[in-house]
This record gives sequence, structure tokens and C-alpha cells, in this order.
Amino acid sequence: MHLPTRQFGNAILSVCPQTLLRRYYQWHLSFQAHRHGRGRPVEIIPDAERVIIDDGLRRLALPSLNRVPRYRSGIGARLHLTGEKYAVGNIYFPREGDVVIDIGANVGELTLLCADAGATIIAIEPDPRAYACLAQNVRGLDNVRLVSCAMWKGREALKLHLAPDGATSSLIRRPEQKRAFASVEAWPLDALPAVAALPAIDFMKVDAEGVEPEILAGAVRTLKRTRLLAIDMNPAHGRAGAWDKVERALEVMGFQMLEHTDENTIVAANMAFTPAVPQYPASRSTTY
Repeated sequence: MHLPTRQFGNAILSVCPQTLLRRYYQWHLSFQAHRHGRGRPVEIIPDAERVIIDDGLRRLALPSLNRVPRYRSGIGARLHLTGEKYAVGNIYFPREGDVVIDIGANVGELTLLCADAGATIIAIEPDPRAYACLAQNVRGLDNVRLVSCAMWKGREALKLHLAPDGATSSLIRRPEQKRAFASVEAWPLDALPAVAALPAIDFMKVDAEGVEPEILAGAVRTLKRTRLLAIDMNPAHGRAGAWDKVERALEVMGFQMLEHTDENTIVAANMAFTPAVPQYPASRSTTY
């Protein structure tokens, strides 16, 4: 059997003792900082419960050491890279007073980016390990509200198939996934109390690992009150025809697809808002 170089490397690292793996990743972070002339490298801080990294400006809790290399350029750089994927800083510019819903918040990269700008965020995450890190990462932020559940088309108990690194856990089990799962409570967005009370939503991000059509089916009323929407449609989610289903559903609900640099992300504007895409700088007196 022949494995691609990256998969082979990951296979080797997966069987390394945690102490050795921690040393390897710290060396990797130091090497990257020296290579790019950044000075202080991102450091891995000893912690008994989870992985903590520190870049001198911010600390971040992670569910797995395998996630550490994503932050080799610094935590702030990673937050902005995540924002770019979802058109934050390009089409949508968070600001004080905005309301943001982050579905699939994971450890809070997009949540923290929008919170830093003064927006109010409802961050929703079903994976228990990622949620614990998210809660630690937003501790002390009064403008972030956390919800621990899965988004779905109805309210029921479902199995969340757990990814080893806590990044791609899904309600859909992929063939390569191990059988580990967690029982989670699933809600339709329209019935979720924290969301149902909102009069309007400035921006919604969805990263649901393949169940985006089901989430939209349970969010018809909420989407009517949502100005901008960004959905991760990475083909690795593995559902044929999902992109077309999502686009058709959004068009029926009055959304217009917008051009965006990330080819795996759908960005759409609700044409019921005036203007549909806010112009910056702009006052908050927009019309719905």
C-alpha cells in the first residue's frame, strides 16, 4: 500500500507518545518562526486537560496536538485566515452592534475574530471536546453566548461521529472515520431559543461537515432575518449534489450568490435587506 507523503507523516505521528509529539511540534513552531524571521515562536503551554498555545498576544485551547501546526504563523494570523475563508474582511466587516451566528464554531476562531471587532456572537458547537476549548477561549467575553448542540432540520437526539482532532466531527459517518461517537441534542435553528429571540442577524457562518441542506431546512424563518450567509461546502464532506441543493434552497428564500475567493465557500446576500450587501463605512440604520 502506498500512502501520500502527508498521510504517511500523519500516520507516523499518530502513534508517537504525546511527550515526543509535543516536543516535535514545539520544534516545528520554533523552526517556522526562525525561517520567517518572526522572532518569538508560538509556544505550547503544559496543561493537564487540553493543548494550550501562546503567541505572546493571545492564548488558545485546542483539543489535539495535531492542530498545532495551523498556528505556526501566530494565533492572530490563523484567525484572519479563517475569516478570509468566510468573507470576513472582504464582503462582511464585523463591527460593534452586529449580531453574528457561528454554526460549527469549533474552538472559536471566527467567533474571536468577530468578538474582537465588537460584534455579539452566538457560537454553536456540538463536539464536546471542541466545545470545552471554545468555552475556555471565550471566557470573560460578555459579547459571546455559547450553545452546545447540533443544528439539524428537527429536534432529536443524534450521533455525532467524532474526528480524532476535533475539527471535522460530523452527523454523517465517513468510511475512514473510527466508530467513536457522542450522543448530542440536535435543534432546528428556528426553534433554538437563543436565535429565535433575535430580530435580525447581520452575518451567519455555517460549517456543519455535510449537513448544510438539513440545517437550511430547519432555518427558514431565521434566514429571512439574516443579511449575509457564508457556508463551507468543502467536497471532503462527501455528499454528492449538496452544493446545488444549498444554492437552490437559498435562491428560493431570496438570497443572491456573491463572488468569493474561496472556491469551497458559498457566500450569499439576502435581497430583502436594503442594501443587501452593506457598504462600509455605513450607519446601522439599514432597512429590513
